[in-house]
Amino acid sequence: MVFNQELENHFMRLYNVGIVLILKNEFNEPFIIANTHIYWHPKYESVKVIQSKILLEKIQLLYDRLNFKKDHVPLVITGDFNSTPSSGVYEFYSRGKLHHSHKSIVHSDLPCFREEINHSFSLQSSYKETIGEPEFTNFTDGFIDTLDYIWYSTHTLQPVYSKPLINKSEASLETALPNSKFPSDHLPLYSKFKTIKQ
Repeated sequence: MVFNQELENHFMRLYNVGIVLILKNEFNEPFIIANTHIYWHPKYESVKVIQSKILLEKIQLLYDRLNFKKDHVPLVITGDFNSTPSSGVYEFYSRGKLHHSHKSIVHSDLPCFREEINHSFSLQSSYKETIGEPEFTNFTDGFIDTLDYIWYSTHTLQPVYSKPLINKSEASLETALPNSKFPSDHLPLYSKFKTIKQ
């Protein structure tokens, strides 16, 4: 991917965030948790792909700086990706690559999309692997779809449970979300994992 600091700075000024934490379990073994909120506008799929790529590059720098091996240090990335399961962001995370002809970036004039973009993490969605992607995680008066995910490193973690979400009739009791029972237009996701020892 042809990428430079000026381009990165431009896309990071869109007031979206990513937080990356290094934590340790009870055995003093490190694991990494990241959370993000990707740009919202449906017309700008390429921006979402770039922000998702930047997040993974920052996580990669952390692994490199601390000499962490991907098959030994678990990674979980959660957040509002503002991207459906048919999006370029979803394909990029789940397949590890996104071809320059993908519908989400094919019309972009940005030089960074002249080639296939990729990452070296082996990621999957915990919901997809346990109970299937939810019918929706965002339920508003004008939009209903899945936008939120829990991505995990498949070499180090195995999802053992994901909590089912409410259905459309429950979500529409007060027209849409947020409402008196749910304080956000996005539903919380919950998955349990077990570690895979290498």
